Order: sequence, then structure tokens, then C-alpha cells
Amino acid sequence: ANEPRRVTDIQWPCEVIDDFGQVVPGGAWYRPGPIFQARCQGLWPSAGDGVWSDPVFSATCLPHADRFDYLQVPQIGCDTALGKGEDFFAAHGRWGSVSLVHETSNTMDPVQIFAALKRIAQYLADHFNERKHKNEAPLDPRAVRIAIDDDGVGNAVLALLKREKYSVFAVGAGCRASREQSYPNKRSELWFDVADRAELGLLHLHCLDKPTVRRLRQQLLAVRWSLNAAGQRVVEPKDKIKERIGRSPDDGDALNLAYYQLPTAAMSMVTMTARPKRERAAAERGRR
Repeated sequence: ANEPRRVTDIQWPCEVIDDFGQVVPGGAWYRPGPIFQARCQGLWPSAGDGVWSDPVFSATCLPHADRFDYLQVPQIGCDTALGKGEDFFAAHGRWGSVSLVHETSNTMDPVQIFAALKRIAQYLADHFNERKHKNEAPLDPRAVRIAIDDDGVGNAVLALLKREKYSVFAVGAGCRASREQSYPNKRSELWFDVADRAELGLLHLHCLDKPTVRRLRQQLLAVRWSLNAAGQRVVEPKDKIKERIGRSPDDGDALNLAYYQLPTAAMSMVTMTARPKRERAAAERGRR
């Protein structure tokens, strides 16, 4: 009863009549099982070995009142790939819980990717500035946060963005997870964190165009997971996903990076410098 409500939960009956004869929202909340989802709702059951489920993804596409959090800065997730065959560059932009823009292309040119990210940052900054209070300072596009994978081409794009003072963060998919007891690497953790966010109703895709939504659905629902010997949840390698859907899930990776919780402030390091011997000796005499 104390668990957070999920987007797949349903209320039945939807409306009830109160003591005054008025029709009001009411009824108890239920969490449908796999059989109910399949037979009554016409959905693929959420139980299984997929990271995402059809009911959760369908809920992210429903119309939603876009209540933006003005304390949050828009964020871009960028997945840079090899640029050949089934690998694509993809960038996903969101503000708060609402995805606003998505771009993808079959390129590995760092300059082209750099230009695309600048264009998306400008779009998100304009979207923010059009809705901010008139007395507030406008948001600089360089303040839009960019999370980018640091493999291959990503390093070159990262350097270009840093040179122009953009707020860019490198995220290594193969590095250690924040919760090592649950996940073997950051990639697995990212996939589950974003899927859990969607299940809690904190991710909305209704502003994106239909081809992008269809592509995201194909990729997100294709990703499977398993438990390893340490009891950690492991997302399958990209090669296995490519075998099933004929391409890499680059759009899904960009979505994950866009919703990755980046640090809220830069960490500063204080360097302690050793004092000369004479200063240490004087301090010692003073203590005596």
C-alpha cells in the first residue's frame, strides 16, 4: 500500500457516486498481472526478461500536461557510434520528465555530431527561455547539460564541446555502477534506472514524432537481461540485440544518457601542501 504508484496501475471503478449524488473519481487501485494485461488490456505482459515492457512504454506516449520544472536545466544524451552498418549517432533532449527532441544519423564525423549537439542545445535553451519568468536571466545554450559516451568518437566530440565551454559530462558504459551489488557496470544500471523512472510516470515521449517513437519502442522492448553468479542484473550485449532487430539500440542508449542523473554541482578538490621544515619546527615549539 505504501509503494509508489506505477503507470501500469489501474483504478476501478474509474468513477463513483458520493453521498451527495455527485460523480467523482474513485475506486480502488489495482496492479494488473500478466494474464489481465494480455486478455483484458490487449498488451504484452510486463512480466518476463525484458528491461522495458509494452504497458510501461505505452504509458509514456499518452498525452501529458507539460509541467516543466524551472529549477532543472535541460539535458541531452548523446550516443556516438561507428557510423557504419547498423550503428548510428543518436541524441535525445529532455527538460525535466518530458522528452522534446531526438536526432539520429549514420555518421561518425565529430564535427557533424558537434554541430548537431549545439543545435539541440540551442533548441532546448530557446524552449526554456520562452517559458521562463520575464525577470529571470535567459538560459545560455552552453549551460544545457550534455551526457555523452566516452568511447571512440565520443572523446573527440567531448573535446570540441569543452573547448567551447559547454556543460558536458563523459559517461563510460563499462565503468563501475553506483550500486555495485545490483549491477556489474554502468550500462546495465542506466537501462534499469530509466525503465524504473518510466514505470513511476517520470518519463514522457508524447512530444516526439511518430517515427522516433516507433524506433524507440522497437529498441527498448528488444533489450533483455539476466542474473549473473553474483546476483546482479546484467543487460545483454549490443551484439545480441543487433541480431534480433538488425541494428544497434543507439536511440535507446541516447535516451538513457539524457535521463541519467548527472552531478548537480562540480566537485572541488582541496590540495594540502606540506609546510617547510622551519615552519613545522616553529609550530612544534609553540605547542610546547
